[in-house]
Amino acid sequence: MPVHWQMDSASLKKRFLELTAQVHPDRFDANGPPQSHYALRWSIAVNRAYQTLRDPEERTRYFLKLQGLDTDLGHTPTDLAEEYFDVQEGPRSQLVEFRTRLEKVLAECESTSEQLSKYWPGPEGQKVLTDLHANFVRSRYIRSMLNDLEKKLETTPS
Repeated sequence: MPVHWQMDSASLKKRFLELTAQVHPDRFDANGPPQSHYALRWSIAVNRAYQTLRDPEERTRYFLKLQGLDTDLGHTPTDLAEEYFDVQEGPRSQLVEFRTRLEKVLAECESTSEQLSKYWPGPEGQKVLTDLHANFVRSRYIRSMLNDLEKKLETTPS
């Protein structure tokens, strides 16, 4: 399969099953070492690749790392971080309202990533990668804030 952000999940799964059938360790058990050992290693690699590629966030992280962009580095979205800290001590209704706002911003980020990924690779490849990276990091922070808010809402009385 070519390296591309947009993947058809049915085609990906079909290819995964084809590769799994080719390298499954059970096919090589009778051969003994080292063939059975190699088959096990290939099977593990195929499974890991499939797990990464089928998840849009993990796929993006993987592709960005292939391009030399560290997905663990980035700036906190200060516009949201300040508001996030302000609502922490507020009433439940404020937390719920902010969660709704974060969900909308996250949906916008995901839509932007989907649009950007259509233009890679292409003539503006590096700019697209830079924008995808910034958007990916922003999305991760928003997901983290949403997870924290959910925990806070579970313990905050109505």
